[in-house]
This record gives sequence, structure tokens and C-alpha cells, in this order.
Amino acid sequence: MLRDKQMPIAIFADWMHQVALYSVVHFLPGMTGGFVGSYDMGWAEESTGNHLAGLWISVVLPALGAAAATSLRFSPEDERGNES
Repeated sequence: MLRDKQMPIAIFADWMHQVALYSVVHFLPGMTGGFVGSYDMGWAEESTGNHLAGLWISVVLPALGAAAATSLRFSPEDERGNES
């Protein structure tokens, strides 16, 4: 059982754990995408010599990802084998 003096520390530790988890789950993919996206755009511009090539990379890759995501079919009932 926690003593009265330990309760604020336990609440603060729990809150910090939630903030850290939220930061990793929500901010890390965006920061990684910002780094990789600008690198890919620069690579496409340097390799082709055309500034529009980098922009096309920034348009085509997310479009391919969106097409792949919409083609996925997932139903939790299918995995459990419940056919009603």
C-alpha cells in the first residue's frame, strides 16, 4: 500500500509514462517520415537533375501507400472463425 507521501510521486510517474508512450506512438513516425521524405526528395532531384522529380516522389509514394492500405481487408470475426 502506498503511503500518503508516495502518492504524488506515483501519480507523477504514471503521468510521465503516459506522456512518453504518447510521444513515441504519435510523434516518432512523423519525425521519421519528415527525415526520410526530405532525403528521398533530394536524392531524386540530384539523380535526375530535375526539381519536379523530387515532388513526384513525394506524391507517388503516399499514393501507393494509400492504394495498398485500401486494398487490405481485415475482419476480426474472420480470424476467430465465427461465421454467423
